[in-house]
Amino acid sequence: MSAHALQVQQEAILRQGSVELRISLDDAQQMRIALLDALRHSQLGDRDILIAFTKPLPAWIDSDGRVMLGGWLLQLKNAQLVASYRLSTNAERAVGYAASISKNGNTWRVL
Repeated sequence: MSAHALQVQQEAILRQGSVELRISLDDAQQMRIALLDALRHSQLGDRDILIAFTKPLPAWIDSDGRVMLGGWLLQLKNAQLVASYRLSTNAERAVGYAASISKNGNTWRVL
């Protein structure tokens, strides 16, 4: 792995049209925790696989400003924060997952 790939930024600015949102590394870490908690309490058929994929990976902001929550990509969609992940269990099956995330006071929550 190159040194460039290991650079973690402290902040990212997500943009969509006129909407601009600053996300700190601390925010990303808290969102990852909220995402894991929501997965643990979900009834998704792929729940255990999603938890196993998400849990060992940290939250990070890469040098291009992409915000990753344990492998889920955080983006602004329709002025809302959405974490997305595409699960490919084999060559014939791929399922996309998305989780809307919002901040209530000082707490990040998955909706």
